[in-house]
Amino acid sequence: MKSFVSSGLFLNSKFAILDYLYQYNTFIREIPYDNNNCNYLYIDIIGFFLIADLLRLFQQDWFEEILAIIENSNPQTGVISHDKRLRMYTKKTRKEQPYIFLKRTVLINDKRFNIAIGCIDNLSLQGKISYKELCNNTDVPVEYKETYTKAEKKYMLEQYLTNSDKFEKYALGDLYNYSALINNHYLYSKLYKILGLEEFINFPKPTIGASVFKLYEAALLKSLNIKNSNQLKEVLKYSCHEFFIQNLQSTQVYLAKTNGGRCYNNRPLDHSIKGPIVDIDIKGCYGNGLRLQEYAIGRPIIIEYPINSKINRYLNLREFLKKYESELVKGLWIARISTSKNLSFDQDFFYSWYPPKKLSSILLTDSFFEGDDEILENDHSKIYSRQIHLGILEHEGLNWIYTACNKKNREELLDKLNVITAAYYPKSKRVKTAKEFFHKLESHKGRNYCYVKKSEKIVRIQEECHYWTSLNIGEIIVNNLLKEREKYSKKVSNERSMNNFIKLNINTIYGDLVSPFFYIGNTIVGNNITARARAAVWYLEKALHGFQTITDGCCFELNRVIDSKYKLKNHKIMDIEKSRKKRHISIKPLLGNNISNNDVRIQKKDKEFYHEIEIEVINHIRIMFPHASIWNKFELEIKEIASKLITHGASNYMTIDGINTSNVKMRSYRDTLYEKYTFQSNKIIRVGEWKPIYQLFHDIDHNGENLTRQFPFVHSTIIKTKNYCSMKSQLKENMIYPGNTYHIVRLIPEFTISRFLFQTKEQYDCWHKECITLKRKYLQSYEAVYLTKDENINYYNMMIEISKKIKDGAKLLFNNNM
Repeated sequence: MKSFVSSGLFLNSKFAILDYLYQYNTFIREIPYDNNNCNYLYIDIIGFFLIADLLRLFQQDWFEEILAIIENSNPQTGVISHDKRLRMYTKKTRKEQPYIFLKRTVLINDKRFNIAIGCIDNLSLQGKISYKELCNNTDVPVEYKETYTKAEKKYMLEQYLTNSDKFEKYALGDLYNYSALINNHYLYSKLYKILGLEEFINFPKPTIGASVFKLYEAALLKSLNIKNSNQLKEVLKYSCHEFFIQNLQSTQVYLAKTNGGRCYNNRPLDHSIKGPIVDIDIKGCYGNGLRLQEYAIGRPIIIEYPINSKINRYLNLREFLKKYESELVKGLWIARISTSKNLSFDQDFFYSWYPPKKLSSILLTDSFFEGDDEILENDHSKIYSRQIHLGILEHEGLNWIYTACNKKNREELLDKLNVITAAYYPKSKRVKTAKEFFHKLESHKGRNYCYVKKSEKIVRIQEECHYWTSLNIGEIIVNNLLKEREKYSKKVSNERSMNNFIKLNINTIYGDLVSPFFYIGNTIVGNNITARARAAVWYLEKALHGFQTITDGCCFELNRVIDSKYKLKNHKIMDIEKSRKKRHISIKPLLGNNISNNDVRIQKKDKEFYHEIEIEVINHIRIMFPHASIWNKFELEIKEIASKLITHGASNYMTIDGINTSNVKMRSYRDTLYEKYTFQSNKIIRVGEWKPIYQLFHDIDHNGENLTRQFPFVHSTIIKTKNYCSMKSQLKENMIYPGNTYHIVRLIPEFTISRFLFQTKEQYDCWHKECITLKRKYLQSYEAVYLTKDENINYYNMMIEISKKIKDGAKLLFNNNM
C-alpha cells in the first residue's frame, strides 16, 4: 500500500489534515518556515492504534520529517514513540508538552501558522481490548464494521481496489474514537459520583492503569480524610518501587520486585491424557486476594545490607524468626531469601530470581514473562529444586515450611535459608485509626545518627517514625465497586457497558498495586497478593496431581487424584512413583467412583455436577493439607470438563471435547490461521491456511513416537517505533516503516527447555548454553539426536531421556565438545 500512498492515491496534499481543511473552502498554502512571531496551529489526532495510521497521513518531505523525529527522538526537539500507545511530546523545559513542533509554516486565509501535532491514542484507554470492544464498552454504536470477513481483512488493499464504495463505508466505522473518548469520561464521572468521590474527580488518563490510579488515590484520600495528594504520597512512598530502587548499593533494591504467578508443568512426561479432564480455576483469585488484603499506611522497617560486600553476616531464617517473628503481621511483611548451600531434598514451591545486571531495570512483575517457551534470560523467575535465590518469603511461604515439610526438611530450610533483605510493618507500632497515625507522625521526636567507633566501625542509628495503620482494600474501594456492579446486568444492553466498565476497574486495581509507575504501588502488599495465589495453586496442583498450572488454576484427571492416609508432605509428592511404591500415597477417583467421558452430566455440562466437583476439590485439599488455611478463603470455578488433554512446554496445552478442540493455551504463539506456502518451479506458491499450534498438539497426540517435523510459518506484525529504530537500516532499505506490516518466519520448536525442573541455576545454565550452541550450529537443539528412520522425532523418548538426565543432576546431554 506504501506505493499507492507515495503516489498520492489517498492524499492530495502532503498532510491529510490539510486535505480536510480544503473541503471547507479554506485557502491553504505552505510557505517557507518562519520561526518568528508565528502562532501555532495545534492539531490533535485521535484514533485507535495510531502507529498503524500515523505515517499514512503524510507524504514527501513531511513524511521524511515525521520519520526523522521517530528515528532521532529527543525530548528537546520532539519524541514519537509507541509503547502501550502512540505518544508525541516535547520537553524543552521541566514541563512536558504533548506535541511535536514541526519546522513547517502554512498560510491559512492570509494568516501564518506553524504546525504542532499531538495525538490521543485510545489503544490503552480500557486496557488490552479491540476497537470494537472499546466502542461496545462506551455505548458507541459502530456501523459497517462487520462489512468484511476476517479473511477479507487480510487483503484490504484488494478490497479497496475491487470495491472502493464498500471500503469507504467500512472505513467510516473507524471514526468513532472521539465519541468513545468522551463516553469513557462520562463513565468515570458516573463512577466517581457513585463512590462518593465527586470532589476528587479527574479527567480520565490515556491508559486504564493511570485512570484507576487516580480513582484509587481518590478513595484513599477520602478514607484517610485528607485533601492533599502530596501528603498521601509522603506516607505511602516508603514501600513503593521508586523508593526501593533509589539505593542501588543496598540489598533493599531487591524489594522493588513483585514476583508473578505460578506457571509450572507438574507432570512433564505426560503428553496425551484421556479424560475426564477438569480445567479448574480459583474463582476471582486476585479480586478476592484484594478483598483479603490490608493496605498499610506508613513507613515499614527495612533490613538491608551493602549489596556488593563479601563480609555481610546475613541472619539465617531461624535467627530471623527468633528476632522478628513476634513483630510480623500476616500479609504485611516480605523477605528475600537465598540458600547458603544446596538443599539435600527437592522442592518446587519457592521460585528463584536472578536480577538484571542493571539493577535500575527492575520494573515488571514476572507476569509479563512467565511461561515463555523461549530460553529464559535474567530477570525472570524460575524454580530450582535444590536451590533458592532471592525467593520471596511471606506468611503463606512460612506456613508451607512449618506445615508442608517434614521435620528434617523444615530444619534444613531454617538453617540454610539466609534473609538477604526484608521489610515489615511492626505489630507493636500499629495504630487503629488514621487520625491516631497522623498524630503519631506529627509528634515523633526521633533523630538519626552516624558515627565512627574504634576507627573502623561505622555505626548508623535511625529513629524514623514506624507507626502505621492499615485499611482493607476491599473496604477502601473493591467492595463498593462489586456492590455497584451487581446493579448492572450483562444481559441488558443499556446496562452492559457499566457492568464491564466496573469489572475492568476492579481488575486493574491489582495491576496498579504492583506497578512500578504509581506511588500507590506497594511491593510488600503486591508480593503478598501474588504469593498467596502461588501458594493456593500449589496446594491445588499437588492435591489433584494436576497438569499445566497457570497463575490461578490447573487441569487434573477426575479419576486420578492424590490420596494419603496421613497429612501430605512435600517429600512424598516430589517423587510420586517412589511414594506409591512405599504406599505412602495412592491414586484414587475424586468422587469415589470412576466417571466416564460419556457421563450424561459431563455431556450436558450440568451446573450442579460442576458445583459438586468444586466443593469436593476444596474438601480434598483440606484433607490432604489440613493446615493450608488459605483454602478457607477461596472458591473454585470449573471452566470445562474435557475428554482429553495434550501438553507441551511449561504452560501450553490443548483440551479436546469429544472430537473437537475446546481450548488452546500456548504462550508466545497465536491461536490463529496462518498462510501455508510451498515451492513450485522456484516460486513461492500459497496453498492454503493452517494453525501451527493445532498441528503440533495433534502430532504429539497421534504420533508421539514418530513426531512429524514442524513447518515454518509466516507471522505478521505491525512494526512499532522501538523495533523500527533497532532495525532501521534493514527496514528502510526495503521501504518498511513504523505502522507497516512486517513478516517474520517462525517455527515452533519440538523441544522446549522450560518444561523441566532443574536442580540449580548452574545446571540450568549448562543446558541453556548447550541448547543455544546447538541452535546456532544446526538451527535446532536436541531434536536431531532423536530422529527416526522417517526423519521424524521420537518425541516421547526424547522427553524421557532428557528428563532423567536432568533429574539425575547431569549438566549436559553431550559429554564431548559439539
